Amino acid sequence: MRFISSIILFEVIFLAVVCAQPENSPSDVINSFFKLIIEQKYEKAYFYLSLKLQKEVSFKKFKEEAFQAKNVKLTDLVILDRDEHLTRLKLKGKVLWKENSKLIWVAYEGKAYLIKEAGKWRIFSVDFEPVAKNEIKAIKGSSVDLGKH
Repeated sequence: MRFISSIILFEVIFLAVVCAQPENSPSDVINSFFKLIIEQKYEKAYFYLSLKLQKEVSFKKFKEEAFQAKNVKLTDLVILDRDEHLTRLKLKGKVLWKENSKLIWVAYEGKAYLIKEAGKWRIFSVDFEPVAKNEIKAIKGSSVDLGKH
């Protein structure tokens, strides 16, 4: 009986996390995903990935990669095409990345595909390419504003 109660509790928690996403558009999902990365809420961000992508990328690997991005700023988002179950977006963004002990500003462009799973938009794949890269010269203890680079 205790085992069954634990399973039911797990399912309730899982559904609460998954259903707590108020986003109902692909644009909302992408914006919320990047916001959660900035806030270092990796578990919540991970649930924005499709089940297929979660099988391909472990949470541990996802967290390691996401942790490296010190600041993410989405600068442009355009819906290229959309139907009931698939949306293709063009994205541009800036990422403040830690590489070894250096901070590097990287501009990216690419596409993201979102699919609907159980009535929720999820990130199915993302294909980004860096288009510019500059090392940041920051004073120790200061913050860096991506808008100025």
